[in-house]
Amino acid sequence: MKKLFLTLSLFAINASFGENSFSKTTEEVKETKNVTACCTRTSSSGEVGTPSYVSVTVTKCVGAATRNDALVAACHNASAAASAAVKSLESSTVTIYPTR
Repeated sequence: MKKLFLTLSLFAINASFGENSFSKTTEEVKETKNVTACCTRTSSSGEVGTPSYVSVTVTKCVGAATRNDALVAACHNASAAASAAVKSLESSTVTIYPTR
């Protein structure tokens, strides 16, 4: 009786990890795609036409499984990078020397 139970248990385990589970896994992998999307964002500070005006435009590209995921991530990254660049430029002092 114990041998029969052990044999049936091994058969059930083998059936659950058989060829069907492998084919399902490979089908799921084949369905995923890598799509690249790019997004451009601009960030600015100050009043246009004044010496303190700063404007930065950044383009970022991201790859993801779907176009929507890639676009959302790319736009988020571009917006964050543009804002960080403007903040960095705001705190720095730039001196322009005329040349002849």
